[in-house]
Amino acid sequence: MFSATLFFGLLSISTKVFAAGPCPPNLNTFADYAILGANGAYDSDSTVSQITGDVGSVSGSLGINATLSTDGTYSTSPIVTGKIYTGNYVSPTPAKLQTGLADLHTAYNDLMGRTSPNFVNLNGGNLGGRTLSPGLYNFPGGVTISSTLTITGSANDYYIFQIQGALNHYSQIVLSGGIIPENIFWGVAGTATFYATSHFEGILIGGGPVWFQDYGTGDDRIPLSGTGRFASFAFVEFQDATIISREWRGFDSCRELAMTAL
Repeated sequence: MFSATLFFGLLSISTKVFAAGPCPPNLNTFADYAILGANGAYDSDSTVSQITGDVGSVSGSLGINATLSTDGTYSTSPIVTGKIYTGNYVSPTPAKLQTGLADLHTAYNDLMGRTSPNFVNLNGGNLGGRTLSPGLYNFPGGVTISSTLTITGSANDYYIFQIQGALNHYSQIVLSGGIIPENIFWGVAGTATFYATSHFEGILIGGGPVWFQDYGTGDDRIPLSGTGRFASFAFVEFQDATIISREWRGFDSCRELAMTAL
């Protein structure tokens, strides 16, 4: 009787479900932005792009047709569903942006500093046509996505891509199995370029410029079209881009989830 009671009691406590892939970096206040550029954020076609989320330019350089708020702390634009912040607006905006930039540096250093990758220079950096599983991917050079890239996994799994060169994205990223864009992290040391009709998924931090060139879409802050977030220690320029930033669910969601057993 005691054994049966103990057995069922243990079942009712919890079941640990472990996430596949590396834990994500802590974005902190960088997660407040769809687009964050240290030296500027520009839209070369101010009537077509659509950005869902806030936009930040730490230096104050802004190439977006915007209207300043009454208190001078932010601006708005028909192409941005959210607020626009630049370093030359009145306090507390400059300090807010500097905090975001510091958090961006911390997240980037964490991403690029991870060791013991699961995959090194997969397919020589040509990811077009591949189907990937969760893990840490390291590329000593550049990465090209010339045809559809499929990223698989559950909503609790993670990816980190460490790209020491440039990223050139010409095609589509497709998510499969429930994986969500905010669990996919791209650290790019060089220039990240998104070409016409491409679609991107994930959170991208670029050491160099981030370019969106004509008719693209993306998630998580910065592709021709995509879902996610996009940031650069140089600048972000988007042309005819649709960028959708989803809510960041938080740093402590990684590694294990406690679920009450039925």
